[in-house]
Amino acid sequence: MKTILFGAGDMTGKFLRQKNFAKYNVIAILDNDIKKQGTEFACGKEPIHIVSPQDVTMYNFDIIIITVEKHVLQIDIVNQLISLNVPFDKIKLLRNWNIENGVRLIEMPFSKYNDNTILYDSTNITQCDYKTGIQRVVRELYRNLCNLGLDVCAVQYASNKFITSREFDCRIKNKVFDGLEYKIKSDNAPIFLTDSSWDAQEMFELIRNNKDIYVIIYDLIPILNPDIVFDFQKKHLVEWIHYVLKFSSKCLCISQSVANDLISYYRQIGFVREKPLEIYTIHLGFDIPELNGGVRDDLRNFVGQAMTFLTVGTVEPRKNHLLLLNSVKQVLKKNPERKIQLLILGRDGWLNDDFKRVYESDDMIKDNILWVKDASDDEVQWAYRNCAALVYPTKNEGFGLPLVEAARFSLPIICSDIPIIHEIVGDNADYFTVDDIESLSDALVRWIDSDIHPDSSKVKMYTWKECAMEVVGILNKRAKPYAVLS
Repeated sequence: MKTILFGAGDMTGKFLRQKNFAKYNVIAILDNDIKKQGTEFACGKEPIHIVSPQDVTMYNFDIIIITVEKHVLQIDIVNQLISLNVPFDKIKLLRNWNIENGVRLIEMPFSKYNDNTILYDSTNITQCDYKTGIQRVVRELYRNLCNLGLDVCAVQYASNKFITSREFDCRIKNKVFDGLEYKIKSDNAPIFLTDSSWDAQEMFELIRNNKDIYVIIYDLIPILNPDIVFDFQKKHLVEWIHYVLKFSSKCLCISQSVANDLISYYRQIGFVREKPLEIYTIHLGFDIPELNGGVRDDLRNFVGQAMTFLTVGTVEPRKNHLLLLNSVKQVLKKNPERKIQLLILGRDGWLNDDFKRVYESDDMIKDNILWVKDASDDEVQWAYRNCAALVYPTKNEGFGLPLVEAARFSLPIICSDIPIIHEIVGDNADYFTVDDIESLSDALVRWIDSDIHPDSSKVKMYTWKECAMEVVGILNKRAKPYAVLS
């Protein structure tokens, strides 16, 4: 198979050192770093040429494998290759289900695993914890399931098999990882898919006949709102959801809204199953962590200047940051006597060029809005304690963790008028019409002019222990399903 790799970094080296890598016949490596272009990647007998992505048209290839680690960069690279007329079906992402990530793999059985042990998927988070909401669920749910004494083993999908994820387990339990992982026999073992492994549909080929397959469903947004994601993101999620609906035993949805979306989609597609599919809902938790880190001076000084609204979340179209920028600007222009600011805490996501262009070029916005892409947990918690209100202009959500985080700190909430948010916060927030700049601007002005706001502390909240207890009830077959699909 004639293969091109994209990325001349550590992951490429690990890939090329695999025992079975020779079958790929790597003919070139693409990289956007002009300093690397024209050089060679030394591995094996013959070094491999590193070239510009634009040179891809010079090669006759069967597949391009993206070997960079950061998920956001992977998304950008897929889009870049598509713009160079590379067929989508020839582009693959290299995650650590294709390589063993440099660990020593032990053939002998893992002593803490037996036939009743629940295999807990931690594939993506083992490779890299991006600190997203989904990965927070993966971390905290695993921690609390272990604390409750559930017989659970963290695993990862690597090289077309499941191996332990002791690295993740040690990270959660503050232990030193010795670099050893073990092969796991996954045949018929109960398995709990919690991580965002949507582009690893081949994982299901290993487990499709297992007796119990539990899957957390976070949302169906790429299906319901395809205009705010890349086409390949929709493709991956659609394929993953179809596998889930065909072969899983129980789906654990993070809200009733997500459960209703899943049920509706199931009936729309018209699946036929041999056994009924049980749908459950669970409540995500939130615990205030004990933090000891500092807060950067720039952030403290900015918030100290004036009334500061806060928004938390990855900067991508669904979160509607551009609408929020323009609304804040409109309030400032129409009401110059009202000195307000906006603090954005969220990593740089995708499809946000318009947002970045406005943020970087508009003087009024630059003077009154601060975007922190790498905020620590300490800084996020400090912002919840010191800002005036959380503004959450999202177009759609599976749950919306910042809502309950804000509520934990009794921070007032101003948010989109959509069903999922009503489910989570009820009447304990101020609402505006989703995706409507006038409605959001008016809501901000009304909030500023009022001394009384809905009390977010009345939002019903759950701890991660309570969330884990709900999950244990489902895994132990004691809970009643929200719905049963046949």
